[in-house]
Amino acid sequence: MLGLDDFGVVASEVVDDELHVLVETPDGQVMGCHDCGVRAESKGRRTVRVRDLPACGRPVVLVWRKRLWRCNEPLCPVRTWTESSRHVAARAMLTGRAREEICRRVGEDADAVAEVARDYGVGWHTAMAAVREHGEGRVDDPARLDGVIALGMDETSWLRATRTHHTLYVSGLVDTLTGRLLDVVPDRTAQAVASWLARRDRRWLARIGVVTLDPHRGYAHAVGAHLSHATLVVDHFHAVALGNRAVDDVRRLDGATIADEAMALTRSSNLDTHAASTPRAGPRRSIDPVPSAAR
Repeated sequence: MLGLDDFGVVASEVVDDELHVLVETPDGQVMGCHDCGVRAESKGRRTVRVRDLPACGRPVVLVWRKRLWRCNEPLCPVRTWTESSRHVAARAMLTGRAREEICRRVGEDADAVAEVARDYGVGWHTAMAAVREHGEGRVDDPARLDGVIALGMDETSWLRATRTHHTLYVSGLVDTLTGRLLDVVPDRTAQAVASWLARRDRRWLARIGVVTLDPHRGYAHAVGAHLSHATLVVDHFHAVALGNRAVDDVRRLDGATIADEAMALTRSSNLDTHAASTPRAGPRRSIDPVPSAAR
């Protein structure tokens, strides 16, 4: 039921919306002292709590009643110790399978470390330690880059500008056929990307046939130095954005031209109307006296 062959489930209950599972190793075990080999004596148990894989939508806590052992050989330097399990490292807060799953979710599912830590009921640093433990070897494995024939690169704003530093950027490199993130390098300069490409062997570089990038010239310079044989294309997001920007510029230009022409026509029309409604200047005429017949 538990899936950990070292343990037997004694009881379980929900405590503060977490599933607590009481586990023990089977009775009747024979243990020898790991120093002198003399048969050890059981001296009871003590309880430790270890986080395991979530179950039923709840974090799981293994309440492990660890057996205490004592060596009765007077000449042996070892006096007491507690039992161990291959599923739980010494003084660990998480089972081994829980640590592996945390790394998988962060690396493969792209879940945030904080989100995974919350699901497991642990702190961010504990979850991140599990990611480093099981993830660094995978990142350092050169085989993870095998099979890449189309490379993409783009910049991402990593940290907003503050009073003490400008906006910080990183460059992401991806396999554009699978969408898999290959690596993230600091900055968005040609040197940052060129240094990453320089660490790849020639056979790997030779297999890259297409490079997709944004219009940032730094990337083009880096690609030209190491992947001059590859076809360069602008990613569709930036291509569409540049196209829309060009259309907007033309619309604004045409709009401004039409507005200027309309204003000129309006001014001309106003001048013509004003001229037509204004009497022409001429010599003054005296008013005729009232005819005598009308007096």
